[in-house]
Amino acid sequence: MLAPLSAGAAQRQHTVLQINRQPGAGAGPTMTLPNAKPVALAVHQTVPDGARIDVPARITVVIASTDAKSTTTLRPDTSFTPVSTGAGEQSSIGHGSALFSVVHGALDFFQVKSDKFTASAKGTIFSVDTSKAQVSFACTRGAIDVAHDAKLQIDSNKRNANAKNRTGGAAKRSAGASGSVSAPTTVRTIDVLNAGAKWNVAYHPLVASDYVRKFASAAEAQAFYQTQVAAAQQSQDPERIAAAYNNRGNALYAEADYDHAIADYDEAIKLDHNLATAYYNRGNVYYDKGDLTRAIADYNEAIRIDPNYEYAYVDRGNAYDDNGDHARALADYNFAARLNPNDSDVYYNRGLLYDDQQDYDRALADYSQALKIDPTYSWAVSNRGLVYAMKGDRVHAMADYNEALRLDPKDADAYYNRGQAYASVADYDHAIADFTQATLYSPKDPDAHTNRALAYWAKGDYDRAIADDTDAIRLAPKDEAAYRGRGFAYWSKGDNDHALADYNQAIVMVPKDAFAYKIRGIVYLYGGSAAQAQSDFGNAAQLVPSDPYAALLLELANRRASAPSRLAQSLKAINMNLWPAPLIRLFLGQATPAAARAAAANPNATTAHAQLCEATFYSAEYSYLQNAKPDAMQQYRQVVSDCPRSISALAAAAALRAYK
Repeated sequence: MLAPLSAGAAQRQHTVLQINRQPGAGAGPTMTLPNAKPVALAVHQTVPDGARIDVPARITVVIASTDAKSTTTLRPDTSFTPVSTGAGEQSSIGHGSALFSVVHGALDFFQVKSDKFTASAKGTIFSVDTSKAQVSFACTRGAIDVAHDAKLQIDSNKRNANAKNRTGGAAKRSAGASGSVSAPTTVRTIDVLNAGAKWNVAYHPLVASDYVRKFASAAEAQAFYQTQVAAAQQSQDPERIAAAYNNRGNALYAEADYDHAIADYDEAIKLDHNLATAYYNRGNVYYDKGDLTRAIADYNEAIRIDPNYEYAYVDRGNAYDDNGDHARALADYNFAARLNPNDSDVYYNRGLLYDDQQDYDRALADYSQALKIDPTYSWAVSNRGLVYAMKGDRVHAMADYNEALRLDPKDADAYYNRGQAYASVADYDHAIADFTQATLYSPKDPDAHTNRALAYWAKGDYDRAIADDTDAIRLAPKDEAAYRGRGFAYWSKGDNDHALADYNQAIVMVPKDAFAYKIRGIVYLYGGSAAQAQSDFGNAAQLVPSDPYAALLLELANRRASAPSRLAQSLKAINMNLWPAPLIRLFLGQATPAAARAAAANPNATTAHAQLCEATFYSAEYSYLQNAKPDAMQQYRQVVSDCPRSISALAAAAALRAYK
């Protein structure tokens, strides 16, 4: 916004000098005042600020402003509005073309605006032409400044991942926990058009905002924009000063200097209340600070000023999504896609939202559309692979992970996800190799260490598993999964003291982790503390009443302690049509050990083997409780021999150590 009219400053006056008609011209030009109907425009007529002049085809209108300090020639099919008063002049061109002549030194400023640019001059002749294809400028004498929005690119990064902590789990999305990608910060770029240098500028309306201002580093950007602030202040042009503060704010934001960045955006907004880019950029900073309420408020203001501000819709959608308002997030992504159907980031973010809702078919469609627009979008192909994996399509998942790594050989998340895919088919060597790459390219990520630890554990390399979990704990001291995994590795080595210490810590961190209670209970069970085992198995059963294994383990502890059985009561919450129902029937006296083992048969060989391992272990437990210890010991040894990488085998090994 320009400076308000100072006391005593002359009001602008605009007078129609000429209306020139060409052969074949129809109705004449019109003038429309705010909230009024169009009226015919006549020669010598005075045009007030805020009135829109519409010039039809085959007609030219010449207007002199402020005692002819500037002259505007409106060409056929042009819409034009003078919008400001004071010692300078500001006008808006909606469409068409116009020629401007400005008397040098006669005005403090002269500006022409459209939705894509602001052109400023103090004395020159230049023309502006807008059409469906492009916005173009030509300078015939002197020089003008053209300000327009551009993406700020630091180093070689093409996209900005929203600043969030990533979480562990079966797989990772590229670019963050939710994976959402923020639209870029926006700078107000100033192009100087100098007739002596034969300069001209042209922008395509759909890609003008994609113009990129590049810097090698955030420090370089900050140094550049610091000088821009000083130069703008010397110009005394409030709008140019506002743009400079906005730009320096972006450079500070790139260096994560959030508070100083916000201060610069505040200054920009004070100087130009209608600078939508400053609201949008400040919203991005609030977003990264975790203040979603203020972020959404700023995005709202940017959209109020510019209802077609695509980036503001994208990032407001991200903020709504993080706030749990998925319906509004989806609405924003949908509107952004209508504004610009060629923005791959919009489809990427919407795909993530569908992914969160387990609407995998729509997620695949959006990731694929993002890749159709930008085949080099490595995050989209990596995350599409993740969706294929969730759908059980390992072939397409692996193909996408491979392609993602071809596009970006340093994509830690793609290595992580491919490592998970290898681990899921027990290809632990390749899994370890991929997790190792993930640790190299994301050295502060604990999850690659915890998952590599699992792969080492599966290979029987317990010491390396312990070392990886220890590294994960160093990186994330509150990582419950790392404590739980390290405790499991210690237990696998027979080191009950360290195992218990780690499970104690895991349960302190996550008091409702039923699995941790079950494993700690097993350690207690074979470590001679039946009462503590009872307590842990009881907690696990209470946390997940439908868990048949918690009920079975509690039964083992109760029988060792000569306590009343609770197994029959647990059947209300357990599905007895599924495995391990035959094992429950064994301890209810409704089946024999041989029948329980026979019931382990399954068409899937892997499933059949796992169930037989469990049936043999619980048969050993049944024999032990029946005082048939030789049979029990034989069956424990069989489980250890045939099922080396299972909880049943670890429990059997613990039993052999306890009962030797």
